[in-house]
Amino acid sequence: MAGPPITLAAALRDATHDNPKVRDKALRHMADALLAEIDRDAPRWRAAARHPRGAAVLEALGRAVREDPSPVLQGFAAIGLGQLGDPLALPVLREALETAGEGEELSFRRECGAIALAELAAAAKDEAAAALLPTLTAPLAAGLASPYPEVRFQCAGALVDVLGDEAEGAIAEALPKETNFEVRRGLCEALARVDHPSPATVERLRAIANDDEIDLDTRFAAALGLTAARDPDASPVLREALRNNELRDRALEALAALGPGAPKDVLPALREIVESWLKPRVTKVRAAYALARIAPAEGLPLLDRFARSRSAAVREAVADARAAIATLSERE
Repeated sequence: MAGPPITLAAALRDATHDNPKVRDKALRHMADALLAEIDRDAPRWRAAARHPRGAAVLEALGRAVREDPSPVLQGFAAIGLGQLGDPLALPVLREALETAGEGEELSFRRECGAIALAELAAAAKDEAAAALLPTLTAPLAAGLASPYPEVRFQCAGALVDVLGDEAEGAIAEALPKETNFEVRRGLCEALARVDHPSPATVERLRAIANDDEIDLDTRFAAALGLTAARDPDASPVLREALRNNELRDRALEALAALGPGAPKDVLPALREIVESWLKPRVTKVRAAYALARIAPAEGLPLLDRFARSRSAAVREAVADARAAIATLSERE
């Protein structure tokens, strides 16, 4: 794998260069350059402490977050601080997240603040620093009530990235209050990554999935959350999504996850995909996989047929489907 496009020494030298393109390269890649020299991946807890020039790197990035003339470069510097996992960076990263003002550059700085905080929290998840997670993720939870939609959107995904199922309560509480359709979709997508949503969360997702006045992408995200709860109310939206080329394969996976709990009225749509001459063969395998989960006597022979395909991609898709069936069956 190729290393960063700049050395650490050059990044430190160029961090305050008059030319913003030179500073861009330095600030965007300074953390990567340090991590490469200590042979570590990002994010890494207290990475700067492992390098003789680590203190200089933290100082350069912190100064750039606060003082660089470009909010965009301030954002890149913030992400670098988060990747290096230094807890003393928390105030400056929180400041980036809470940037006030309108415009694309300031919006970008706020988004970078959320990303940086998520990196910092992810770095802290090792045993030595896990106790700090509530402190490090508190700004992200507060960000769900930010007046800026891009912050609310980023914070929802970041909380699930770091906390997993423990992020459910804060995100589910924010969902009924959200009026921005893109953020509402992001909240639903975040909740869809929760393994076992609570009954209260399921009710909120069901209300969105069943609202025909809401766009399909958002209803589909809510339906994926219902699928995690094995709720058959996800099926009408998943069936509708089968007619959407961009959503179809994910809908097939979700119907397979529902398995025996899916209503039998989805079977004709699945058969139609399997029998279609126009659908990609791997998509047809996914439809057979869903059939095998919902109606095994019908779907399993179809998988056997596809397993004899001359196409390696099709045979691999069948192998993946069989492995998924075994995993889901074991969980059930």
